[in-house]
Amino acid sequence: MYELPNGDFIYVFDPAGASVPGKGNYWQKEAFLRFVSWKKRVDEDYKNGRAASVDHWRYYTRLGNRLIESGGGLLEVISSELGIPRDKLDFGYESLALIDAAIIGYDLDNAWKTLYDALVFYIGQIIVERVNGTWDINTKHYGGDYPYVTVLGTGLQYMPINIVRSELDGVKDSNLRKATSDEIRIHAFRNAD
Repeated sequence: MYELPNGDFIYVFDPAGASVPGKGNYWQKEAFLRFVSWKKRVDEDYKNGRAASVDHWRYYTRLGNRLIESGGGLLEVISSELGIPRDKLDFGYESLALIDAAIIGYDLDNAWKTLYDALVFYIGQIIVERVNGTWDINTKHYGGDYPYVTVLGTGLQYMPINIVRSELDGVKDSNLRKATSDEIRIHAFRNAD
């Protein structure tokens, strides 16, 4: 790895390596540092059995499955932690764009500790309203008991936990709005069968 005078990096692969020997990648400084932080977190998660989204959530959750009943208090957490007026948290896609903008620069480790449950609830509630769904607790799929959203009689399992975990990975800016709409759209095709 070589640091350039402008602070960016060139990462050269092992010349004796099998995949791309002697070739390399150019990284802008901020992107490289984010990647390094992400890699450390992923390694730590794997080492401690938190590779799956549900296992990761279970490690950080303060409320567990009780988050379903904690709605109002969780909206206050989002509002106070991210500085978003409570009346703007209306369970619409635009509110997710506000959350995405507010999360930029927010300490990721702190986000897992303070915002995880709140964001899982908020995104789950958006899905509930969009698909006329309901919250449920997993008892039959991998991962033990965890909250998810379903539409009664369909067997569909919308996973707000996966959305939050993947969008707050730290490598890129979050796009909760797109990830939530994608989750709804993908399941709409499955439900159409």
